[in-house]
Order: sequence, then C-alpha cells, then structure tokens
Amino acid sequence: MELQRLNKEMKQKYERMMDSLWHLLVTGNPDYIEVAEQTEKDYQALLLSKEVQQLIHSHKKDRSTSNDLESLQLKALWKETLEFSKDLTLREEINELWSELNFHFATFRPTIEGQVYTESELLAALAKQATPDERKKLWKAYMKSGQEIEDRLLKLIEKRNKVAREKGYSNFYELKLSTQDLNVKTIKETINHIKSFLDPIYEDLKNTIDEEIMERFNISSEELRPWHYKHPFFQYYENTSTSSSIDLLDIQHFFSKINLDITPLIQNGHFTNSEDKSPTGFCFHIDRQGDIRISVNQNSTFQSLQTVLHELGHGVYEMFINSALPFILKQPSQIFISEAVALLFEKIPLYSSHFGANDFSKALPKETYYQNLLVRLYWTMTLTLFEMQLYENPEQNLNKLWWTLVNDIQKINPPDDWDFPYWASKSHLSTLPVYYHNYLFGELQASTLFIYLTTSFKEPFSEEALQDLKEYLFYPGASLLWKDASTADFYLPVTPQHLKDEITAYFKAKSD
Repeated sequence: MELQRLNKEMKQKYERMMDSLWHLLVTGNPDYIEVAEQTEKDYQALLLSKEVQQLIHSHKKDRSTSNDLESLQLKALWKETLEFSKDLTLREEINELWSELNFHFATFRPTIEGQVYTESELLAALAKQATPDERKKLWKAYMKSGQEIEDRLLKLIEKRNKVAREKGYSNFYELKLSTQDLNVKTIKETINHIKSFLDPIYEDLKNTIDEEIMERFNISSEELRPWHYKHPFFQYYENTSTSSSIDLLDIQHFFSKINLDITPLIQNGHFTNSEDKSPTGFCFHIDRQGDIRISVNQNSTFQSLQTVLHELGHGVYEMFINSALPFILKQPSQIFISEAVALLFEKIPLYSSHFGANDFSKALPKETYYQNLLVRLYWTMTLTLFEMQLYENPEQNLNKLWWTLVNDIQKINPPDDWDFPYWASKSHLSTLPVYYHNYLFGELQASTLFIYLTTSFKEPFSEEALQDLKEYLFYPGASLLWKDASTADFYLPVTPQHLKDEITAYFKAKSD
C-alpha cells in the first residue's frame, strides 16, 4: 500500500472513530458505545492489515535513521500500532473493556441519600465549609466509582500487559513510554529531581493548608483525612468562585487582541454544564483538517477558567499545524509538548496586560495559581508513580501501595477504612493509560517555554510571541521530532531547572 492511499484511508476511519467518541462523551448516550467500539475496531484493523504491517516492517528492516517525511510517517505508524495486539480476540476484549470504562466515567454520578451530583456540584460542595461528616459522605460517594469498576480495570491491565509481553516489553507501561522515546528511569530521576528542590516549599504550603483546616474544623493533625481537602484527590488547593464574571466572549476578545481568531473553537465546542456529558475536559481534532472540538463543563471557578484556557491551548496548537502535511504527521510532535502549550495557556491571565480590561488578574490571582500548581505537581507525581507500579505488578496490594504513595508524596493521612480501591476512581487509569507523566513533563516544558517567551519578547503572550510559537513549534506538527523541538536554538532544553526557577522565584518573592 502506498503511503498516500494509507493516509487517505486512515483519515476516513479516524474521523469516524473520533466523531463517535465525541458524541458518546458529550451526550452520555449508550447508543454510541457500539458505534464507538466498531469504529475503533475498523481503525485498528486498517493499521494492522498485512499491507500496512509490510510497510512498517520494511522500514524497521531498513533501519533508516532519516527524518524525511516518509521515514517519519513509518516511524509514527510503528509507534501507533505497537500497543495493538495482532490477536483479534484479545484486541476486541481490550476495546470492549475500554469502551465500558469510558462510558462509566462519562456517566457516573455520585449519589448521597438519593441526591445525585454532577462532578461540578460535588466539587462545589467540597469547596464550601460543610461539616466533616458531610464532607466524608461527599468523598465516599465520589470514590464509589472505583469500587464499581476495579475488577474490569484490573482485567484490562492484565490484557494490556499481555500485549506488551507479546511485543517484547516487561509491561504495558514500558511499551507506552517507548513510543515516546522515554523510559522508567528518566521518569523516576525527573521526579526525584523535582522533589529534591520543591519538597521544602510544598511541605510549608501543605502545613499552612492543614493549619487552616484544623482551625476550621477544630481537629488535630492526626484527625486530618482526605475529605477535609477541596478536591477528593487533592489535585488543587483552592477552587473558589472567581471575583469577576468571565465568559467565553471575554476570552475570545482577548485572543482577538493578539490577532488570534478562536471563533471556530468556540462555535464547535461544548462548554455548558450537562447532566449527561463527561465531567472531564478534552480537545479532539476530529479529522486533523480543522474540525477541532473542545468540551468543558464551564462554571465560575478558578479551575473552570484554567480548564477552558488549557483546552484552548490544545486547540490552538492543532489549528496551526501545517495543513499540507500527510495525515499521519498532522498532529503535535509529542503529547507532552501539546500538554505544555495547554499548561502555558493557563498562565495567560497572570502575565498578559490584555486581560486587564476584564480584571482577569483578580479572577485568577498569582497566589492561587502557584499554590494550585505546586499541589497539582505533587498529585501528578503520586499518580505517575502509582500507575508505573500498577503495571509492574498488578497483583500486589494496590490499596496499600496507593496510600503509601499518597502519604509519602502528598502528605495526606489515609482513612481508617483504607483497604478499598479508591485509586480506581481516577478515570485516567482506565481511559487514558500511561498518560499522567505527560502532565509532569508538560509542566517542565511549559516553564521552559514561559522563560523563553518572557526573555525574548516584551510580553510572553503578545502577538509576536504567539507568532513565534506558531511558526517554530505548531506549524511543523509531527514532522518536528520532540527532542529537536525541545533543544532547538529558539527554545531552551527541557529540564526541571526552569520549573524550579519559576516556582521558587514566586514563593521567595512572596516570603520577602
């Protein structure tokens, strides 16, 4: 099969697959489950066809190190097909379990004494000063999700690991990392490096948070439990309502000031709170030809504003990828670089004078941003290490492992009834396996990009700065290998040092 014809066929099947997944997640309609499963099967069947596999094999046999477009496409194909089993039965079992779990998390609603909550409603309730008993009920209701799907998730992990062993890897975690030119050693070393310079700052912040909680509820440090915090997994510190009214038109107006029209992203997106849609924000480039759709459950909180900007970051990156590239390469150069752009966009309200007219700085104070960033980092490291060990040994006592890591890294006491699969309530473990390290590396790259833009332009989010990103980072898509993107002359290399500089500079200035 010629690459040109393959690109055309892939686009057709990919578009159908992503469109059906979009409708499943934004409607919660079970009728889309079967459609989503079938379109996924069709797409995988094409990539695993004899003709396509011969193409990939010829490239591997040639062992070409060339970075011409043909070689890059074949490398990308090999990486994409690596996690697909050639065993049709196993492949279909994995797809069926994944679809079931995706639907579960899209439609799961915590229920307390007959009252059904959306995730937004439950988080809003936790943000209020409910009594400890009420908070515990909210937390337990949220965590019930994991108990409902633990068995299916462990079956899925077992099957994913089976595919990995077929392909010569110890486990699925290692397989997925290899498709990104990463490895377990790099992730562990990066986490240890980050903790070495941030642990004292995090512990100071955590102590401050704990003291506020102890005073509010008149409890001791030994009595602190996970439900006393404002997110069930302590993914952020603060998520109160913003102090000014911010809507999509305000955000659209800002981007127009820097000559960026995001109207298509707004018009194609789904930003309303809906009882049936998935609570998780996401951005899909349905056809890699401009049909970009964003879903966010928007409300008037810090996290909602950041989520909208985050998903717009993904969308803007995709908007400016060279449309003349082959379909296979018409995607970001690396997942975590797309995450870096999304995380970079979260900083816009803090560092752009164009937001001043709408008082965005009050909507998202720097103090709240950096406190949340620090808390989010430690949550990210916790889940990353847990998932790594989950795939390395899924038969170990996972409930014990979970609370060991949560207590050691996040400094959160386990509940008395700790021996339940609370960890399985985190949807990414089911629906986006081996993904969380991308947020970690995305934070590193976001700080690197931020420092580059800050030192190279009068404003990091000016029209000139955005043009630079569009030209050198967005436009090449996957024709620019991520290691080249992160070490090129126009960017600093990815290193924890820039994250350290950004965070320590803020907290030092705050303490002076």
